[in-house]
Amino acid sequence: MASSLFSLLVSAVTKLTRFVEGANFTSLLPSSSSNPFATLQEDLKHLKRTLLRIHATLADVEEREIRDSSVKLWLHEIKAVAYDADDILDEYHYELLRRQVEGKPSPVIRKRKMGEIHDLSFPAGLSGRINEVRMRLDEIAKDRDALHLREEDGERRLNDACWKLIPTSSLVDDSRVYGRDIDKKNIIQLLLSDGQPKVDVIPIVGPGGVGKTTLAQLVYNDPMVRCHFHLYAWICTSQSFDVLKITQTIVKSVTKSSCDSAELDDLHHSLKKALKNKKFLLVLDDVWNEQQSLWELLCIPFSKSMSSKIIVTTRNESTARIMHAVTPYRLGLLTEKDCWLVFKRYAFEHQPQFMSISSGELTDMGYEIARRCEGLPLAAKTLGSLLRLETDEEMWREVLQSEFWVVLNEERNEILPALMLSYHRMPSHLRQCFTYTSAFPKGYLFEKPYIVKLWMAQGYIVHNGRNSSPEEVGGTYFDELLQRSMFQHSQSLDTTKDGWFCMHELIHDLAKSISGRECITAHDSRSLDVDEDTLHASLVPTDGQNIIEFQTLNEPKRLRTFLILKLKQMQVLQVEMPEFLLQNLKCLRTIDLSYTMLEVLPDSIGELKHLRYLGLRETNIRVLPESLCSLYNLQVLDLSHCMSILELPQGIGNLVSLRHLSLPVMEDSHICMPTGLGNLTNLRSLSAFYIGGNKWHCGIGELTGLVDLRELRILGLERVTESDNADLTKMKNLEKLTIFWSYGSCTASDDCSRIRVQYNCTNWRRTTIDIQKLDAAYVLENLQLHTTLKELALNGYNGTRLPSWLGDPSFSKLTSIRLDLGDDKCTFLPPLGRLPSLKHLFVGGMQRMQCIGREFCGCCSASAGGFRALETLELTEMRALEEWREVHINDFPRLDELAISTCPKLYRLPDCLSSLAKLEINDCKVLTTFPKLPSLTGLKLWGSCNWHIWSVSLDLPNLEYLQISNYDRPTLDFYPNLPALKVLTIECCKNLEKAAGSHHLISLQSLEIYSCPKFQGLTDKHLHPQFAVFLGLGESKPPLPYSKARDRPLARLMQKEDFNSHQERISQFNLFPPHLFK
Repeated sequence: MASSLFSLLVSAVTKLTRFVEGANFTSLLPSSSSNPFATLQEDLKHLKRTLLRIHATLADVEEREIRDSSVKLWLHEIKAVAYDADDILDEYHYELLRRQVEGKPSPVIRKRKMGEIHDLSFPAGLSGRINEVRMRLDEIAKDRDALHLREEDGERRLNDACWKLIPTSSLVDDSRVYGRDIDKKNIIQLLLSDGQPKVDVIPIVGPGGVGKTTLAQLVYNDPMVRCHFHLYAWICTSQSFDVLKITQTIVKSVTKSSCDSAELDDLHHSLKKALKNKKFLLVLDDVWNEQQSLWELLCIPFSKSMSSKIIVTTRNESTARIMHAVTPYRLGLLTEKDCWLVFKRYAFEHQPQFMSISSGELTDMGYEIARRCEGLPLAAKTLGSLLRLETDEEMWREVLQSEFWVVLNEERNEILPALMLSYHRMPSHLRQCFTYTSAFPKGYLFEKPYIVKLWMAQGYIVHNGRNSSPEEVGGTYFDELLQRSMFQHSQSLDTTKDGWFCMHELIHDLAKSISGRECITAHDSRSLDVDEDTLHASLVPTDGQNIIEFQTLNEPKRLRTFLILKLKQMQVLQVEMPEFLLQNLKCLRTIDLSYTMLEVLPDSIGELKHLRYLGLRETNIRVLPESLCSLYNLQVLDLSHCMSILELPQGIGNLVSLRHLSLPVMEDSHICMPTGLGNLTNLRSLSAFYIGGNKWHCGIGELTGLVDLRELRILGLERVTESDNADLTKMKNLEKLTIFWSYGSCTASDDCSRIRVQYNCTNWRRTTIDIQKLDAAYVLENLQLHTTLKELALNGYNGTRLPSWLGDPSFSKLTSIRLDLGDDKCTFLPPLGRLPSLKHLFVGGMQRMQCIGREFCGCCSASAGGFRALETLELTEMRALEEWREVHINDFPRLDELAISTCPKLYRLPDCLSSLAKLEINDCKVLTTFPKLPSLTGLKLWGSCNWHIWSVSLDLPNLEYLQISNYDRPTLDFYPNLPALKVLTIECCKNLEKAAGSHHLISLQSLEIYSCPKFQGLTDKHLHPQFAVFLGLGESKPPLPYSKARDRPLARLMQKEDFNSHQERISQFNLFPPHLFK
């Protein structure tokens, strides 16, 4: 508690300093010392001195709060007062912002007469509240003396330290696993034993953090195990042990298809059919169920599956007993040596000079710390991460000699002392960020930017005195917690979850034990138990509960965070927001109502003076109340994927603290954005900027003042008029720019000089206006951008030429360009080869362009070369393109991937692409030859290709991965010119009957065949014994990208039983050599 108080008081003192000494505050105070404003200023100065004295005591409190209940009570009292003080100071800040906004001319708020601003008083009773807080703090300061707490430089001591269950997958990094070889061997021996009349259940039992999941992962991925079983499934269960959900997931895993049935009987029949005559291995990770009836219900489809196995990992012996399992495998602790190896791997990972040292002060202390981890690998990993990059011996000594080891062991605390010690050795600014995450349920996946914004809303980000933004500082906080193993990367098999994070269940328990009642999670709105100590609450509705009510919040609460969290595959939630709700939650800094069916936001939202974060992502909101524009502290307004939104409120320009405005990107629709958006000078991200067509709507000139934007999408550039100022050169922080053109009914062939646009805005009268159409090329040519831009995309552009500045080498940081043109007027490419940092280029839609010549490279000399940094290039939808010529030997020296599609007249590729490693050709009907491509390792041919290209003249000596789709001939011949080919995929070839010459493929390791209905087999039976086959006789699968083919493990050698469902056809055609199935 002392640690979180430390940061809270730091924040309070910082605010006091700003208010007492800041120019904005003093400029509003009359000079007379007898007026009430001067008295307030003296009260604030006294409050600041008291806070500083208490703040300096916290380092001593840090150690004493463990044992002394009086100290704990003292901390509880001061924390309540500190939060009240923070609220008061925040209200002062709000008033200053309000005066700043209302004192300026505004298109929405009438300009006040000169001098009226000094007649505005601060909220009634605020002075008395400050005096009350000051008196309470004075009493607390006296209690400090009675408790004999030392006043010392607490900040220095603390700063010296600075330097539902988690979803799991079957993947594991075995290079970080130590001491489990014998355990792995024993489990594998149990798995490979056959002859049981029923499914064997093998429970792995042990305490949290001992490595049960890791052992199961090692076994699951062992090659012998993979060859022994036909089907596999890895299921991460939940504490509720939902049989329906688990069965759905198993069916999806073994059938490789979606499973939406909610009828358990249907699922059982489907699963039983899929498992018939198959050996399967099922892993149920982290099971807590103690009801035998639920276990028996789950196992019904497995009743007659001989020689199949189920591995169960659990902490609970009683869970293992109800499964009628073999004797549970009790996973023991690591030896001191192995625990030391885990610790050393994490502590010295970035200090290789210590990895081989067997003695020395740090290694001696490290070995002793590892010994105290009591053989738990999670503890060793956590403490090792804590001390990573820390070479100060005093820091290591403090960890080793800390009192926490003794005290927590004496109290038999459920949280391992090593984990608690890791928490207490964190810098104070990290501790409150860490405990805040206990407001999320176990197993919740989160993204880094989202968490950082929530921290910012609570005021947890401490300015570091540099030019770094709060987002950047918060990002370093997150990275530090990740390095300390307090967060971890999600291991979800869902590839859409890349960049997501979670907390290990023990780490979550640690955070929850520290936060106590401050952070709560409820699964039913009716059981949302918010008391006077609760500051942060999340509601995680369970399936079937699709109406959210808030009757338990019918009285004023001190909540600072309220989140409605939608878990994976949960139905959309209907939220009923009574008017009293927000009126009772006036301390809120964060409210997130995303992924609900919310349609109307109450007007009372404007009363939340402290609100910093408002999440409305993917709701049914159409309009926002005008009262929202009085939220002068608001930093984040998230309306992403709100596809019903029609307009922003007229006073949006009053949100002067707004840093992130997320809007849906709708190319075929329009959001009315009023003038005044240019006042939001703190904006760092604006997902969509819709240009209007009259004086009430935003013009592109509004962007001039938004100099802090990092990423921007502009929609409706066709509405730019001659009066608009398109100078964006002041936006020096802009890194990514995307521009959309949309002409509605005005087609490319129309010669319209005016566009008719209709606006439907609820607060404004419905208007239909004429916009004078400027030439798109003229607008784009005169669009002035800062040369620090890194990524540029043009979508739907229909100008006659691309701008000259696009190939200007002064854009030295430009790494990515996407030209997705919407018309066929443009016939020449600018000299993009002159851009020194360009790595990724996409060009599409240039329907009239016939030739790519030397101008594309920038007319550089042959010795200099163009596109010096380009790595990937894609050309598509260029139906008139016939040739690409004049590529010199020094051009494209780093080009790694080339994709050409829908270029039906292109008859040749350029020479001199010596670095090319991956090539994709699609719908290039007259392309008959390849140049020499000595570095090519991956080739994909699909669509309407001229298959003369596939001949003996094709010389690709280093090709390793080949995918052929839509081949239209009955026989596919292979030649000796593919000596390195390892993986071959053939799919969607409706006429293919045979593949000949496969004996030439001397390096082939995997053959995959999908959706070739006439395929009868390989004519050559002399295949390598290690050759692996996967035959897909069903519907086609998506084409396999090179990155997937390269990274996937070799296909498993299939047993005879794998083909039971197609046994008749296989025997009829004798598809593959017999030795493959021995």
